Amino acid sequence: LELEKHLLISAEGLFPHAKVLHPIVTKIAPHVRVLGYYRHPIELLISGYNQNVKRRYLTKSLGDVIETTLSNPRYETNSYRIISDWKRLFGPENVFIFPLDRKIPEQASIEFHFLNAIGIPVADQAQFIRPSRPINQSYVSSAVELKRALNQILDQENAVLNRRIDYALQHYSDHTAEPRYSMTR
Repeated sequence: LELEKHLLISAEGLFPHAKVLHPIVTKIAPHVRVLGYYRHPIELLISGYNQNVKRRYLTKSLGDVIETTLSNPRYETNSYRIISDWKRLFGPENVFIFPLDRKIPEQASIEFHFLNAIGIPVADQAQFIRPSRPINQSYVSSAVELKRALNQILDQENAVLNRRIDYALQHYSDHTAEPRYSMTR
């Protein structure tokens, strides 16, 4: 009896590492299906900026980050090259890239879109537990700007204080009507 093997890896940070993952994953399972959700480049840029302010003490403005990023000649073609690497290594018939856009009706719940894509019957999807709100949402724009200003004076080694500030800004962001930087919500 041969059992089917299923390995689920979910991490945005793995996207540029097809060349590293290919030999590791194909050693475990010769047939691999890759499903990816492609975020709009500007949405990705804004999300990355937000996370760098939140977690890596970035002090540059969004405008400066956008200017630096967009002036990099590799920026425009980088995502295309990465997707091409996945298709070349795993085979185009095994790589499925979907736009990440919650305004698309079937992606209103990205989790259920994913379950459909991997073949889980709709009737069985009710058994899956989803968090009531997204995990690690971005701060609203005023909280990002406050954290960016605080980053200039915060002691990065003071984990207790930094965690309290993060909780306070996240709580504020989660309970205000102020919009977040976003293109898809």
